[in-house]
Amino acid sequence: MDLEVLSKLDELKAAEYGRIKKKVKENNVDILDFYPDLDLITPYTSSNSATSNNIKPYQLLPFFKTIIVDVIPLPNEDLFERYYGVSVEELIELERKERAVIRLPGLYSHYKGLDYLDPILSRRPHSSFLVNLVFGSLINDKIVEQSEEIENFFKEKDFDFGNNVSMEMGMIDPLVLVSSDIITGNKPYLGNFTNNDYIKFTRNNFLKLNYAGYNNVNRFIKGILDAGHGRLDWAFSYSSAYASFLADPLLNSLNGTHMVSYNMKEILNDLILRTSNETLKKGFLSKSSEILSYDLGRTLSEEIVMHLPLNIDDALAFDSEGAIDALNSLEKVITDKNSDEIIEFTSTLQNELSEAGQIVEGMRDAKEKHTTNISHISTTISLLGAGAAYLSEDPNIKPILYATSLISKVIGSTVKTESIQKLIEGVFKLNKSDHVLFLYKNHGKFSITPKTREIRVLNSKKAYSDTLSMKYDYYEYIYKNIPILRVLIDITARMIVGKGLSLKYTGDDEVPDTKMMEMLEKWRDENLHDELIILQMKYLLLYGKSFFLKTVIKKGKKRDIKLKMIHPKIIRPFYKNRKLKGYKILNERGDEQLFRKDDIVDFKPTTRNISFVEKYIYLFDEIYPIITNKENRPKLLYDILFEDMDKAGILSHQSYGESEALFLNSLKLAQFLENWLWTAIILMSIGDLNRQYNSNEKALEYYLKANDHIEGKVFSGLMEKIEMDLNNRIIETQQILWFKKT
Repeated sequence: MDLEVLSKLDELKAAEYGRIKKKVKENNVDILDFYPDLDLITPYTSSNSATSNNIKPYQLLPFFKTIIVDVIPLPNEDLFERYYGVSVEELIELERKERAVIRLPGLYSHYKGLDYLDPILSRRPHSSFLVNLVFGSLINDKIVEQSEEIENFFKEKDFDFGNNVSMEMGMIDPLVLVSSDIITGNKPYLGNFTNNDYIKFTRNNFLKLNYAGYNNVNRFIKGILDAGHGRLDWAFSYSSAYASFLADPLLNSLNGTHMVSYNMKEILNDLILRTSNETLKKGFLSKSSEILSYDLGRTLSEEIVMHLPLNIDDALAFDSEGAIDALNSLEKVITDKNSDEIIEFTSTLQNELSEAGQIVEGMRDAKEKHTTNISHISTTISLLGAGAAYLSEDPNIKPILYATSLISKVIGSTVKTESIQKLIEGVFKLNKSDHVLFLYKNHGKFSITPKTREIRVLNSKKAYSDTLSMKYDYYEYIYKNIPILRVLIDITARMIVGKGLSLKYTGDDEVPDTKMMEMLEKWRDENLHDELIILQMKYLLLYGKSFFLKTVIKKGKKRDIKLKMIHPKIIRPFYKNRKLKGYKILNERGDEQLFRKDDIVDFKPTTRNISFVEKYIYLFDEIYPIITNKENRPKLLYDILFEDMDKAGILSHQSYGESEALFLNSLKLAQFLENWLWTAIILMSIGDLNRQYNSNEKALEYYLKANDHIEGKVFSGLMEKIEMDLNNRIIETQQILWFKKT
């Protein structure tokens, strides 16, 4: 369609929504009033393009009666089919069968030149952009003025993205990685987006929150952008999370069951923890108290693993009637605020979803595996809104909420700042203040001690009682109590594994042995499937160690190799004459067994395998000091580094040799941690030590090493100051040496 026709359609739709607005009673606004012709059969959900969600719309068909599908203006039909998993014709057919409802997230004029979408556009789908604008004006009579303020706020602005100091210290700011993951859509790679892209998406989040009546959230996030040069990565991450929980259930899922990325909850949990830090409260987070009063719901179910159908035929062939009925019942008791039945229906829904997932799994097992689609999601069921706040005040239901909460059941954390808080007064005109949420993960579940039939992990009732075990316990404690670490490990593991392991032929023959390759691929799929490798990477990132037990099974002339993961807490190496001879492993009963070193695969993808707790503890100590408990924990690498630095400084006036040895030890640690900033400081300190003892040649040698080290790595004001001080020292020392010669 040409632009003139599309612009006319925008005008007609805007006029249609304007007429509806005049008929709506302002004290009882229902978003569905603006979609009078939609045939939404409950339970329904949305597969919205603005939600980070790799799940194809058709994969949700067994669990919902209707799927709302937002069609974005993708440039060609091939991309459309890859994005949605169905063709344009198949999507229209789903709408004819009343299993899908097609909607445009933008204006008709945005689809200029996309002729392949004409069959959809000719059906005159609703424009949620126009609906939300009119709907928002009923919620907030200043909507137009505030929307213009939002547009103007972002015009020609340049915000900081990330933290240069953390980068110089060998750490990616967690919210930088989170932002990249959200904007890419939780895919196994990070997209190449510019600051302007992030500004555009952040602005859209602001607009959505404004349309839903949450302009006070925008005021809070504006504070993040107004402080100094602002932090665009923070604003984008937090606005995305708040939009997912507060605006999207209403504007996208139209008061249906809403699906939210599990990581979004973790981002908000992290914000709550950050704002409990008094140092941060004095800064630009000082206005956050109003935001923390929002009730973001509590989980009323354990995590459920749900396998998804691989194609549209399977999706249409199977309806989980039990799960659908249970979800309908849960929606009803939520709306009725019937506290006695909520737990009962949640439990029923959990059982029905588990059974449905097993049926879909059986259908999948009979077919060839497709690695391009998600194998399964794990999901939890939450409440969002006044109903959850109401229930939390009921003395009879409160203990059940705590006992079945997501954090204590799935993650094992009991952080007090994640408890339910009072719901803010506002948005009282909405006729549905409560929502059922599905919090989903796309890549299988992970806990410290997984118990799934898919993943074989060697574990024990006992663990070693040594310094290393104390460290591992501390790593687990930090993992359980700092949400952003869980997100950081989840994203990093997914990025490393990517689309799975691939086999590369390296034999001498020009043509690979096809049969051999097929056998190897089969072995890989059975022994090194994606879920196992992701878990293995998570072990490596959490503990800094990851092991497999290799078992060779002989069947006649054939040999089959089976792998079992070994929990790092139950394995220790043993040496003879400083040479590795094998490993000690605690079996399930807690008895120690010896294994040859050839039986154990010590997974070492790099020379710097290190726990993320060790790598990020310097940052965590600054942000979450109460949780990290710096004064009462096993000594971590940074603790040793700074302890040695302090001792070296004290001894520098007494013993050159002892002081130098301590500086050199801290230098090794800083280099191992890939901390450029502290490596430069320590090299400069060793130079100062040598100057103090009149060893100017050696001092100059260390100053020049420090200068070479930071070349191309100066980003922050702090590093610029170090560079300036270093250059002054080099000039001064060169002058001293020149005067000595002359």
